[in-house]
Amino acid sequence: MLVFLDTEFTHFVRPGLISIALVAEDGREFYAERTDYHRDACSDFVRETVLPLLGRVPGAACSRSELTERVHEWFEQLPEPATILYDFEGDWQLLVDAILGRTYRSPPANFGEPLNLDNSSITHPVFEKALNVTYTQDWPPHHALADARALMAGYRAWRAALDKVIQAAPGAAAADEGDMTQISLKLTKGDLAKIDQAAAVRRIGRAAFIRQACFQIIAGKGTV
Repeated sequence: MLVFLDTEFTHFVRPGLISIALVAEDGREFYAERTDYHRDACSDFVRETVLPLLGRVPGAACSRSELTERVHEWFEQLPEPATILYDFEGDWQLLVDAILGRTYRSPPANFGEPLNLDNSSITHPVFEKALNVTYTQDWPPHHALADARALMAGYRAWRAALDKVIQAAPGAAAADEGDMTQISLKLTKGDLAKIDQAAAVRRIGRAAFIRQACFQIIAGKGTV
């Protein structure tokens, strides 16, 4: 099961957790806001942009220790181990800190492996478009729950674009360059240039290279 993570925190220097959101692909959601974070440690940006967005989710407010108990309970209720996706390493570190708290030495059941989405995926036009249309006036950027939902939307759109390429590539042996351009519409010109260069080194066609690369990603052998 995929679970998408986002956090809001006080400052990039010695960050303290303010809020955290987890959105599972089956629709389950977790959201909590700490009441005991240090407001005086917040950056100007956090004070001006993040803090005014708090208080929108009833029952989300809790202490640090309460948050640890809540997130343990949420993971233990998942039907299977979770792969946790995020786009900033600090989010993962803050989740681990919240999971362990001051009392636990091990994570809860179903707390699975991390998967960091790098710039090649999150800056892709397909990803960015799906992510941005998710935000609304009520759920704007820099609210952890809105950001986690948007991360899931962007990832789903990006993977759907890859799946189309995978499905098309096996039958593309007889396709000419124009056909392959149509198959690869979801990829940017920069993507295609890099693919063609790498394919030439391996002495294979574009379609074969795309298919191999996508299967490596799915198998977890390559960078996402």
